[in-house]
Amino acid sequence: MDVRIRAQMSAIDGQWCLYVIVPSVPASQWPEREWDTGAPVPTLAQRRQALAGLGFELVCGEEWQWFEQDADDPSAPVRFIAMADVQEFPHPVAA
Repeated sequence: MDVRIRAQMSAIDGQWCLYVIVPSVPASQWPEREWDTGAPVPTLAQRRQALAGLGFELVCGEEWQWFEQDADDPSAPVRFIAMADVQEFPHPVAA
């Protein structure tokens, strides 16, 4: 049975962070990539490059899905979270 691996990206205090949720691995050890504080939302190319640097790629046909996480205070800013299913790069076949 294949296990779903998901990448998520969100901004905390103006710093974007992309991390890969690896089942059975503690959250403190998930692979991640951060962008400088105040940087705009990372582009698709930047996200693809970040995932590749972590050893992952989007599942074929997968697109990033964006969600809002509301705060308890309706006048507070919402937090945007992006999610996409990913897979490890295929291992090279020995000749």
